[in-house]
Amino acid sequence: MVSLQQIYATTNLFLNTLNDNSILYYKNIVDLLKDSLEEAKNIDFNLETTTRMTLENKIANLNDFYQKEQININVNELISNGTINFICYENYLVGCNYYDGNHRVIDVSNNGLLMENEILVHELSHYQNQTFNGRGEVNNMLTEALAYFEGLVYLDYLKDIGYELDALELKKYFILMLQQELKRCYGLLKMLWCFSNMGTITKKDYQYFYNSQDNEEITTDYLENLKYFYQSYQKNFPVYRDIWLILTGLLTPYMYNQSQLDESFKKTIRQLNTEINVLSLDEVLKKLGIDDINGKVFDLSFELEKFIREVKNEEEILRRKRK
Repeated sequence: MVSLQQIYATTNLFLNTLNDNSILYYKNIVDLLKDSLEEAKNIDFNLETTTRMTLENKIANLNDFYQKEQININVNELISNGTINFICYENYLVGCNYYDGNHRVIDVSNNGLLMENEILVHELSHYQNQTFNGRGEVNNMLTEALAYFEGLVYLDYLKDIGYELDALELKKYFILMLQQELKRCYGLLKMLWCFSNMGTITKKDYQYFYNSQDNEEITTDYLENLKYFYQSYQKNFPVYRDIWLILTGLLTPYMYNQSQLDESFKKTIRQLNTEINVLSLDEVLKKLGIDDINGKVFDLSFELEKFIREVKNEEEILRRKRK
């Protein structure tokens, strides 16, 4: 069992990664995103509806996508040179991106499901902005947002070639993933904000700091958020990993919605695969049309709500077509 002293020590390490103001800043962003995710009520994800497909056809599908999007990726070549490894994890969908010496490697599950292609598109997006010297701060903060954006573009490609149900289910999965991860991020940030002000995260101080009555609701809230903190401690997750996901919720729907209005915006986004290794965060955001992210956080949070409404609309249209 991890002791409170160990938790306090780890919390101080987290606070060195994010200063006190940043903790409150990101906590407030998650608050706004959680409000937008209220639009996602009654959304569910059905894995059983996904199309089965041979590996040969999945590879052909991916190459066709990259050719149509004019992205310089040849999946066959990346398989041949050992960059992409297909691994059969039965009933388990996974993708990961790592270094093997000086070689960049992607492992992805192969259970004969079309939806696994979206996982590979996501990992190949990371691959495009992964340098041989590791990732810098801006890259670390934005690589997830770019990867999820590319995954959504791929889902629209699937929709266009007739795999409407697969595309819809995976868009819903993206929403539900954000819902789950932002809940975890929020719990962790609440604990950090309490600790930075009170010096402890005991239930008594947590209750006092958040001005709550001692009842079942605050007990449940405290224990659940303490669980998220334990998970971060045990898995050694640095706080910036949570910032990846917060910025994904804030920026990916915005980038996707903008690209729906202006096809050329995709090119601007994809240029960032190189630029996030050399530009500052402010410079990257300006390229996305965000001159002052602090002043636009409220508007950006509504982009997630807009995206969710559109997915629900797609679901209704498909339901009527399938009657």
